[in-house]
Amino acid sequence: MKSYGTKILGVERIELGPWMDARGAFVEALSASFEFHVCQVNLAKNTKAGTVRGMHWQGAPAAQTKLVYAASGIFMDVAVDVRRDSPTYGEVVSLKLFPLENALYIPPGVAHGCQALEDGATLMYLLDAKYSPTHERGFRVDDPVLERVWPLLPSNVAARDLSWPLMKDVS
Repeated sequence: MKSYGTKILGVERIELGPWMDARGAFVEALSASFEFHVCQVNLAKNTKAGTVRGMHWQGAPAAQTKLVYAASGIFMDVAVDVRRDSPTYGEVVSLKLFPLENALYIPPGVAHGCQALEDGATLMYLLDAKYSPTHERGFRVDDPVLERVWPLLPSNVAARDLSWPLMKDVS
């Protein structure tokens, strides 16, 4: 497991470096080097390619750190810095996630979303804080800041993910 910085402060691209042999593959999916206490694990299975989920984060005091993996299928995973006081505010990072190959580490205050690139693709994310509906925040998945981020035409998007404000209007 190796991690690499991105253009968003605190967001890390993780290469899992699978060990392969006749039995298959083995990866170290989480290392103590992240100082990450897992409180909740979520799985999201997407019926159809093109499905978009996001763009979400939780505000203080229930802010979450996420470690995101493709459990099966391929995803375009997206992080956007929504921390107004951050030197990387407004920056967008996108990474194609493959099972057993890579992951994305997303700190508090950074919005997260994804698009399934294959039917039946399942995303797994580890969280360091429980979900809190009253602290959930978001911006629209069709926001101009995401222009050209989704490789497929977005489909099967929850009404809620189209009803959030634009990123520029999020406080």
